[in-house]
Amino acid sequence: MTSANFVTTVTPDRVIKLPTNMPIGAEVMVVVMPSLVQLLSDPIRRARFAATRAALATAIESGWKSVDTSSEDFRELVRRARKATH
Repeated sequence: MTSANFVTTVTPDRVIKLPTNMPIGAEVMVVVMPSLVQLLSDPIRRARFAATRAALATAIESGWKSVDTSSEDFRELVRRARKATH
């Protein structure tokens, strides 16, 4: 199975809504993201976010095509990212 990325918000009853095409029993990863207020008040995060957006815009403008990522590959990327930030 390949990974798809969805952004959603936890509702007051702690429900996370996913698209109907998400298979029942699929493994999902939940990542808590800072609020917009937190992001805007931290200049280092703002710079990192701006750099990421610029890199995405450049990739899109250059004709970059997204590729499917296997669940295992995605887990490995997350593992490496966590290791790099600790």
